[in-house]
Amino acid sequence: MNFWASWCDPCKQEAPFLAAAAKAHSNITFLGVQILDGRDEGMRYERRYGIPYESARDAKGSVAKTYGVTGVPETVFIGASGDVVGKYIGALDRKTLSSILDNLTSLRPGRLLRIEGSGETRPVP
Repeated sequence: MNFWASWCDPCKQEAPFLAAAAKAHSNITFLGVQILDGRDEGMRYERRYGIPYESARDAKGSVAKTYGVTGVPETVFIGASGDVVGKYIGALDRKTLSSILDNLTSLRPGRLLRIEGSGETRPVP
């Protein structure tokens, strides 16, 4: 679940990587959450970057707050059981995203993702 906003420059940097990854990993569900942003701006952003997955608009930031999101972009990884298994704070690059998705598909129940990269990571609550 990727939290983003159309006015966020780092979000714009990672958008092409997320779009490509969603197309390449049909076995993984991607969801965008547009926070504190306008509906029309979000639709333009999705068209511009060719986002192939659904996005929900979180106009007041309540969903972001539920997941402990402190800014954009942030990506929350949810395992098959529905539990949060990892969180990445900052813009994902292609290599980091690919590594995380590879680990996600082989993650055993009850385990957390090992996430490495240039962004800040925090333990999952």
